[in-house]
Amino acid sequence: MNKLLGNIPPEIGHLINLEVLYLYMTELNGLIPEKIGQLHSLVNLDLNENQLNGYIPYSIGNISNSEFLYLSSNHLSGSIPHAIGSLSNLTILYLHRNNLSGSIPKEIGKLISLTDLELSYNKFIGYIPPSIGSLSNLTILYLNNNNFSGSIPKEIGKLMSLTDLELSDNWFTGSISPSIGSLSNLSILYLYNNNLSGSIPKEIGKLMSLTDLQLSDNWFTGSIPHSIGNLSNLSILYLHSNNLSSSIPKEIRKLMSLTDLELSDNWFTGSIPPSIGSLSNLSNLYLYNNNLSGSIPKEIGKLMSLTDLELSYNQFTGSIPPSIGSLRNLTILYLHHNNLSGSVPSSLRRLTKLQSLSINFNNLSGPFPPKFENFTKLIYPILDGNNFIGYLPHDICRSGSFRYLTISHNHFSGPIATSLKNCTSLFRVRLDGNQFIGNIFEDFGIYPKLDFIDISHNKFHGQILSNWGKCPQLRDLRMTGNGISGTIPPEIGNATNLGSVDLSFNHLAGEIPKEIGRLNSLIKLILNGNKLSSSIPRELGFLIELEYLDLSANRLSSSIPENLESLSKLYYLNLSCNRLSQEIPIQLEKLNQLSELYLSHNLLRGEIPPEICNMKSLEMLNLSHNNLSGLIPRNFEDMHSLSFVDISYNELHGPIPNNKAFQDASIEELQGNEGLCGNVSGLQHCNVLVSRMHVITKTRKIMFVIVFPLFGLLALLIRVIGIFITIRRRKRDSVYEEPNNANNQETLSVLTFDGRIMHEDITRATMNFDADYCIGKGGSGSVYKAELPFRDVVAIKKLNSLHASGSETTRKNLQHIERGSLATILSNEGAAAELNWSKRVNVIRGTYGYVAPEFAYTMKVTKKCDVYSFGVLVLEVIKGNLFSLSTLSAGNMNIALNDMIDRRIPPPSLEVENKLKSIMKVAFSCLDMNPQSRPTMQIVSQLLYN
Repeated sequence: MNKLLGNIPPEIGHLINLEVLYLYMTELNGLIPEKIGQLHSLVNLDLNENQLNGYIPYSIGNISNSEFLYLSSNHLSGSIPHAIGSLSNLTILYLHRNNLSGSIPKEIGKLISLTDLELSYNKFIGYIPPSIGSLSNLTILYLNNNNFSGSIPKEIGKLMSLTDLELSDNWFTGSISPSIGSLSNLSILYLYNNNLSGSIPKEIGKLMSLTDLQLSDNWFTGSIPHSIGNLSNLSILYLHSNNLSSSIPKEIRKLMSLTDLELSDNWFTGSIPPSIGSLSNLSNLYLYNNNLSGSIPKEIGKLMSLTDLELSYNQFTGSIPPSIGSLRNLTILYLHHNNLSGSVPSSLRRLTKLQSLSINFNNLSGPFPPKFENFTKLIYPILDGNNFIGYLPHDICRSGSFRYLTISHNHFSGPIATSLKNCTSLFRVRLDGNQFIGNIFEDFGIYPKLDFIDISHNKFHGQILSNWGKCPQLRDLRMTGNGISGTIPPEIGNATNLGSVDLSFNHLAGEIPKEIGRLNSLIKLILNGNKLSSSIPRELGFLIELEYLDLSANRLSSSIPENLESLSKLYYLNLSCNRLSQEIPIQLEKLNQLSELYLSHNLLRGEIPPEICNMKSLEMLNLSHNNLSGLIPRNFEDMHSLSFVDISYNELHGPIPNNKAFQDASIEELQGNEGLCGNVSGLQHCNVLVSRMHVITKTRKIMFVIVFPLFGLLALLIRVIGIFITIRRRKRDSVYEEPNNANNQETLSVLTFDGRIMHEDITRATMNFDADYCIGKGGSGSVYKAELPFRDVVAIKKLNSLHASGSETTRKNLQHIERGSLATILSNEGAAAELNWSKRVNVIRGTYGYVAPEFAYTMKVTKKCDVYSFGVLVLEVIKGNLFSLSTLSAGNMNIALNDMIDRRIPPPSLEVENKLKSIMKVAFSCLDMNPQSRPTMQIVSQLLYN
């Protein structure tokens, strides 16, 4: 072999007497020169295995004496030139392993001397031309690994000299033509990995010379033809990965030369015919992934040449036949995913060449057979999902060659085998779901090749060994559901390949080590159900690959770290059942992939941040059992993915959002919030006016809410806040003596109150609520002293600010209380007469002035003093004078309306009378001696409006 570099020179065309040109296996590149067509005497041209590129020159057709043309294993492209049909003397044409494309030219049928045509491993498309049937001398036809399509032409049956036909790895469709039976000299037939369908023709049984038949990875249906038994020379039969059905024909026993039988991935039914024991030369038997049933025949023990037996994923029943121990050459035994029962036969120990044993997911029982030291070559023992009992053999890893040991979900008990501690070859270990005992600090060693270990749901105890950080290849560590105690060793941060850690449901205590933040490949971290304390380390925010984080059911405290926002791939976050406090960080809004968020059973306070609604992927949200307050953000209405929500047992109030998750929530998922309302069974309905006003407030930037003084409330409010305000009033004529003189009317007259003017007066009088005018503070706000026009001196209660949904502006809620005015009006016959029943109802309902719907929601649900005061006020307005509380007792709360109404004005109409009865009922509920039994002001407001 020479190392010629560069291009083939065009001058080579001057060698007109040249008969043989061998330039194969050099490093020639560039194009095949067009002048090569001048070599009319050339018989043999070999350019195989170079770096030639470009098209096959059209002039190639001029080499009419050529018998051998080798152009394979280059980088030639384009199509086969039609001029190829001029090479009538050509016997061998090798164009395989190039980048040739297009279709096969029909002129190929003119190469009547051709015996070997190899076009495989290119990019040819289209049909096989029927003219190919003219190549009567053809013995080898390789068209595999292209993009041919259409049906296989029946003209193939004319190639009577054919011994090797390979059409695999294409896109052929349709059925196999019965004409295939004419190829009596055929020894190899490869049609695998196409889209062929229909049944396998019985004519296949005429191919008496066939040694290798591969029809796998197609869509063949029906049964295996009985004529298959005629193929006495057949050594390889691949029919796997089709849709074949029915039973395995008993004629299979006639294939005495068979070494490899693969019928897997079909729909075969029935049992394995006992006659299969006649196949004494069989080395590989694949029947897995079918619907075979019955017992495994004992005759299988006669297959003395068998090295690989795979019967998994069927419905075999009964026990493993002891005769299987006769298969001394067996290296692979797969019986998993069947319904086998009974114990493992002791004869299995004779399989000393066994490398892979998979009998998992059956109903096998009893102890595993001893003498495990016999399996000196065993690498993959897989026994999961059975009913094995007893101890593991102490010498189970005596050979030191185990890579896999998966024995999960059995009933093994006792200590683990001592030989495992030093089994440094282990790659994957599953001991989970048994009853093993022992101290994990003592029973496990250092495993330099370990990738996966699961010892979950056993009875291990002790502390986690720092040596786990010395397993450099470890990707998955699972120890959930044991009795492991102590702390999480900081050395775990050294196992930087870890992708999943599950230490849940143990007795781990102490802090989460900050070193865990070095696990930059971590995808899943599960530490729930322990006794971990202190704060959540900020270093968790460095785990940028994290997708699943569960720290629930621990004793973690402090706040939720804001830098969890960095976990952009997180889809599951569970911090519930801890002692986390402070507010929900708004930075969580950046968790765009989060679909499940659980923060329940903590001490979180403050409002639900509206920013949480930016998590558009969120489907499950549980904020229950916290101290959250305020309104529920209306932004939830834009969260279309949200399907479940639980906000129960907080201090939330206001209407629930118009979101499917909220509207479909059960009362159990909303209860424990005294101020919620909405169209959900078990909740109070929100007032129609309140609903309408909420729409209005969305479009207003600023709304000042002025609640008309409910006269008489000042005395009780002053008692609550501990401050009494002496109101000095200058002498002037009563507003009711000169009702037509607007300029002399009392500023706070109930009959002429204008909320907007009043607010302007109040703001000026207090210098925009300057601190110098503050004379006291209460549970729901601050009280200011204000000297209004006409020298009125009043107390102004400014409630704590509240963020209304849909607005960025804080609404100021003002209560104006002037105790003396109510007494003046009600004690004056003329003034009391003007305050008729309709006006008194409106006074009670607080509808004078510009009343915002949020007012009812600004009361804290635990503050019931103002509720009690309001009840007293209502009864005084109805009765027309001061109401003596001594007239009430536990059994005297249902006084008739006729005994209460002010007799100085005409009796109320029937409509007003019904309203007054409802109002009295509400008032008496406000006077309950038990503060917790009184309604909130929100509920009072709803009842009065309704």
